[in-house]
Amino acid sequence: LGLTRLRRAIPEVGVFWETVTNDFTKALFLVLAWPLLPLYFALEVLLQAFRRCCCCGSIERDDGAWVSKTAWQTWVELQSWNKASILSKSLWWGVGLTLFWVTNGEVIQVLLVGVHDRIEALPLPLGLVIFFICCEVLFMLPLVPGMPMYLAAGAFIVPLCERDGWSFVSGVCVAVAYALIVKMVAGLIQATIGSFCSNSLEIKAGVGELIGI
Repeated sequence: LGLTRLRRAIPEVGVFWETVTNDFTKALFLVLAWPLLPLYFALEVLLQAFRRCCCCGSIERDDGAWVSKTAWQTWVELQSWNKASILSKSLWWGVGLTLFWVTNGEVIQVLLVGVHDRIEALPLPLGLVIFFICCEVLFMLPLVPGMPMYLAAGAFIVPLCERDGWSFVSGVCVAVAYALIVKMVAGLIQATIGSFCSNSLEIKAGVGELIGI
């Protein structure tokens, strides 16, 4: 009831609610979290049985229902979904996410391997600087995940350190510290860009149009 009143009082909340509860969002939820739904209702059945056995004062009187009122309302809400529309969209979400994670990760790995082939003959400090610049450029791209770069840091930096006479443990420590520094610097660069752009009227207008304000 509180959310319903809030949606009626503030139009922006209503727009946001309609956005997060459309079929595309429900399909994405189904793709990412469907294994949790059977677990959720199974736990609700066990919890309701526990309430009956304990006979505490906080038991929800549901006239012998297997689950609580909240879980039953969730079940009714799920049954009201447009299953044909959501299932078809979930297929597209699955295909898109698979292509994104597989192709994106593979492309990044190929690029990083190419960089490694160019810097493996260079002195260690110069190789680290070049690899650092490449990682920072990739971090500025929103669609690029960080995991391939962390893996590449371990796979590339440790052999470079061993080539220069460092031990394996020392190389691992350098790779871990290097990956942490790369991530922290990338976060600092992004925060700096956001700080400079926060006063831009064009960006504010674009964000307002995006969220429906």
